[in-house]
Amino acid sequence: MESVLLRMEENVAIIELNRPEKMNALNIEMVRLFGDFLGSLSSRGEARALIVAAKGSNFSVGADINGLHAMNRDTATEFRRAMRKAVEGMLNAEFPVIFALKGYSLGGGLELSEAADIRIASSDAVLGQPEVAIGINAGAGGNVFLPTLIGRGKASLLSMTGKRISVEEALKIGLVDIIAKGDVLQEALETARLIASYNRETVKRIKKTIIAASIGPWQTSFDQEERDFVYLATNREVKARMEKFLKK
Repeated sequence: MESVLLRMEENVAIIELNRPEKMNALNIEMVRLFGDFLGSLSSRGEARALIVAAKGSNFSVGADINGLHAMNRDTATEFRRAMRKAVEGMLNAEFPVIFALKGYSLGGGLELSEAADIRIASSDAVLGQPEVAIGINAGAGGNVFLPTLIGRGKASLLSMTGKRISVEEALKIGLVDIIAKGDVLQEALETARLIASYNRETVKRIKKTIIAASIGPWQTSFDQEERDFVYLATNREVKARMEKFLKK
């Protein structure tokens, strides 16, 4: 069974995380598939919008801790670069990317959404970047893109405390854009179809300008986050923290 699925609803693409038995914890296979699907959609040119959703009750609890605990320098670099490919794929896509968040939307799962254009969340969503609790930093741009969404102070608070917040608080601070009134995927589809009904070139240019204005030259910060991730993911004390977490 594929851990990430891709389907089309007319001219709207839907990528779904498909590891619900593990609360869609991200491993390198999932991240690679996600990046490959983004590349395929961009090259085919049929998608007018993309929704990223998930099977099961939760969007994602973040990176698979078992996988993180087993990483050495090479595999940590490989994982991080797969994350980077996914993030760059979303930023460079000529179509808007909409995330449909629900249940636990944490860590790397939430971070991927921070590079998207629009975030829609279900009323039961719980959001946060809890990586600090096991001794690592963001693995998918969370320390780069989160401040642009919610400001330096709130980004520092979430990233340095690992605090989880309700969807209402996330809406208030700008971490999500819409709280779905019903099914979050259906609400995302309605938004995607509306955008897809407009001129493709117009939407593409709007997206490009908004990214340039809000994120700017993000690559240097992303490089630093990558170096920090590889260092921390292979640090002895951090490994001990992960081991303690896994024994809970």
